[in-house]
Amino acid sequence: MEKKPFWWAFLRIGDDGWSSGFRSVDMLLKHLGRKSISVASRDSYCYVLSRLCRKAGMNPDELILKAREDSDFVASIVQEFADEYQARGSTRYANTLIHLSKSFFKVNKVDLDLHGYYQPTRSRKRPEYIPSLVDASKIADMAGSLRDRLIILFLIYTGLRNSTLRALMYNEVYPDPLLQEYTIKKQLERREECLAIIVHEVMKRRVANACKNRVFYYAFIPPKVVECLRLYLQDRERKYGNILDSEPIFITENRRLSLSERRKTPISARELQQIIKNAARKSGIKNWEHVYPHCLRKSYESFLRNQPEDVKLDEKEREFLFGHTLPGSQDAYFDKTKIEEMRRKYAKMVFEPIAGIEKEERMLSEDELQTFLQQGWHFEATLPSGKVVVSRKAVMKQPTEVKAAGKTQIPSNTTFEKENPSAFSKSLGQGISPSVSFLTSQHQPLQHNIGKEYDKISRKESEQRSLKRWINLPQAALSPTPAPTTAKATVEEREQTVESTSENKISETKQRSVCEKYKPKIKGPLDKYI
Repeated sequence: MEKKPFWWAFLRIGDDGWSSGFRSVDMLLKHLGRKSISVASRDSYCYVLSRLCRKAGMNPDELILKAREDSDFVASIVQEFADEYQARGSTRYANTLIHLSKSFFKVNKVDLDLHGYYQPTRSRKRPEYIPSLVDASKIADMAGSLRDRLIILFLIYTGLRNSTLRALMYNEVYPDPLLQEYTIKKQLERREECLAIIVHEVMKRRVANACKNRVFYYAFIPPKVVECLRLYLQDRERKYGNILDSEPIFITENRRLSLSERRKTPISARELQQIIKNAARKSGIKNWEHVYPHCLRKSYESFLRNQPEDVKLDEKEREFLFGHTLPGSQDAYFDKTKIEEMRRKYAKMVFEPIAGIEKEERMLSEDELQTFLQQGWHFEATLPSGKVVVSRKAVMKQPTEVKAAGKTQIPSNTTFEKENPSAFSKSLGQGISPSVSFLTSQHQPLQHNIGKEYDKISRKESEQRSLKRWINLPQAALSPTPAPTTAKATVEEREQTVESTSENKISETKQRSVCEKYKPKIKGPLDKYI
């Protein structure tokens, strides 16, 4: 059973959440129900009202009666309550208190003389640092676990708000049948390269702030994040069993809850903030202490805006993917149903940090012109000789360097290359240590031994070097050198052959012992590693 907040009993809120034993509070809840039926708004109003009643030493009905008798006295209490927060530097919250208090008294036919506070444009009490795509990738690489890394990558490439990310469900139930084919589960089953992440007001049933202003929109995750999601779900199934349709994608790790409760409970806002903070600190970027989950949403805006011109989305499409309502009548005329068309546009974008854009030119004959134009080249000029000059812009990707003491981190621009299953099983039968090959965008192979969990994938550098040295030896070096078959071999040559054979046998025995020492222990079926 969900735990109720402290103000629930204090304000005598009913079981439905939209009625109260106090007449003044009941009128406020009915007013909010007619406006938006927003659970988040209701919680904010009730929290502020309970704090105000405790400060005044009265219940809500008594506060209204006192305001009708002496409005100046009650106004001074409310103004003093807001002054305390303004003195701490929380001008924005102080204005919020004034606004919510005015609404409560206005609904109950009481007009108070309350004054707000001047707040400069773009003023912030808490400083924040917006990571670039390079810095954001470093933060993801230092997340420390597969789940935490996936959370950060989701925030970078979807721009979801904190509450929206926490409300994601494995197989959501939408009222619109057309959206039912775009659940995370069904898209994974169809092997979609870029997954659509639907943000719908049904998510507010689990997290009150999940769909801000009930604005429907969707975002996408690129192939590398989809592959990371598959690995995370496989690891979760291995730990907890099959994932139910009603389970959140990111579950809490609160050990005070039972395992069955943890599987049904989304990750908390505090846990999510702690994941971002710890990864930012380990990444070594400057101003890491000012990085919050919402900062990665702003990194997503920069990611959409800084795309090359040939794949860049227009302003309306970017605002829609960001979850904003288009101004004026533009929102009503924007086609939100073409998910597949938007998916194709998103798939053409560059998901790695861009170091620069270079112009590539070629000179070719008129017969070749049509072929190059179909490939995205642009016509530049025709030379006197009859040759044609075409050009295109080439994107230079910026490599991401990740360094951590004692650990090997997988860069965020990593794609996963699966080995041949039959060859994989055969290598296990021969006692060879299994491995998965990771290819970065620069196609530099990295090898990591598979352990019990992805979190334990790294080994000490010295052990990795020793293992790689012994495992990657050519077969010729492992096999003994054959003795000469010539009958005319001298006694001295035969003695040298015997010594060489004995040395190779010793070397082979040593190699096998080292391989057995470092060979990982794998439990359970091997299909999930393939």
